[in-house]
Amino acid sequence: MTRETTSLPIHPPARDRPRVLIENAHPDVSSTQADALRHAGFEVVVCSGPIGESRDRCELVETGSCSLVETADVVLYDLDLDVARDRHILETAIATYPERRFVLEVPTAVARRHAELLQTCHVIPPFSTDALVDAVREEAAV
Repeated sequence: MTRETTSLPIHPPARDRPRVLIENAHPDVSSTQADALRHAGFEVVVCSGPIGESRDRCELVETGSCSLVETADVVLYDLDLDVARDRHILETAIATYPERRFVLEVPTAVARRHAELLQTCHVIPPFSTDALVDAVREEAAV
């Protein structure tokens, strides 16, 4: 089963605001993140990603591309990097879209364990909307 997403053009029209893709399986969290980023002036797209133990496969991993990542300037991932499947999603995203900026909410201990994978990512502590907005602002300006 594949998740349904809104079809976005491969080459979107010019935008006056950076677009942020939030991949988060928790609607309450992604809604709070989206509200904070929209309030800060960003265009926001939300994807629930592959969810749960019987997760649907990620489009990026299954096909090698993702229209949502392709059209984002910054991607905010909610991944459990201690799970091989989630590490694979991030590795694939970084390799497929090296020009994208990735922000991850990761606890310090997890970030230490996966420091090599996170070298090109902006890592922030979980549940801090101020840190989230600051990180996206910084990455969107690059």
